[in-house]
Amino acid sequence: MQRSFREGPWNIETEKGPILGNEDVGKYEDKLGIPMPEMVFGSNFLRLTHKDSGKFICFNAFDALSTVKLGEPDLKLAHTDVWKASKKKFKSEVPVEPGQTDYDVDHVHNPYDWTYSIEYQGTTDLNFNKIPESEAMKDSNEIQIPYTKLQRKEPIMFFDDVMLYEDELGDFGICTYSVKIRVMQDSLFLLARMFMRADNVAFRIRDTRVFVDFKLGRVIREYTEKQGSYAFVKDKIPLWEHDFSKMMRDPQWVDTILPLEKIEIDYADI
Repeated sequence: MQRSFREGPWNIETEKGPILGNEDVGKYEDKLGIPMPEMVFGSNFLRLTHKDSGKFICFNAFDALSTVKLGEPDLKLAHTDVWKASKKKFKSEVPVEPGQTDYDVDHVHNPYDWTYSIEYQGTTDLNFNKIPESEAMKDSNEIQIPYTKLQRKEPIMFFDDVMLYEDELGDFGICTYSVKIRVMQDSLFLLARMFMRADNVAFRIRDTRVFVDFKLGRVIREYTEKQGSYAFVKDKIPLWEHDFSKMMRDPQWVDTILPLEKIEIDYADI
């Protein structure tokens, strides 16, 4: 399903479709050299395009997964072998469709970050200017997303939520990447979130936030990384909450708990 919205100098486009079939998954794996997550929404995307200049920023599954890090993962899990076994495909068990590549995990690429904890900040040709990290950490930084303004109740002219991929890490956790956008009269706000939970090990949240001020013609992009141990997050669950698993599945709640480890801010004027 395609949707589009035009407000001020920007065009907003989204598309949501089904999970990639086996043949298309095989093509992704051939190009990227790694096994794909269990659910890849290959046709899904969210794209902002500046009408006059044609400059854009886009979030899509292929580009996101192309940033999965190769090499030894920095997260060591006791059930790595179990997870790898769940990813392996054998001709005797899973018929290979025409055009699909047959592989096992070790042959395609080993090792790599099989938690899909990417640092993807969108695909763009905008000329971003980076704020020094020392300045980005300061509340007094002049270039920052106006969160106070975003908390005001303004009419939402357009909203969408687009999932790019999801994997249950061999039933030992979850990793998702999704993009949400809301458009107001004078601005828009986008949140692209990677949420990862490795059971009994760790949580990670990596967010890319994009704020566009229609009047000023300024695009502000903020990237943050948060991480904490599984035990640390579990200990923060209120005593009166009986369903702790519900809290552990809630990225919005976990985001309020995890400590901030990294922040980057850049901006572009159009």
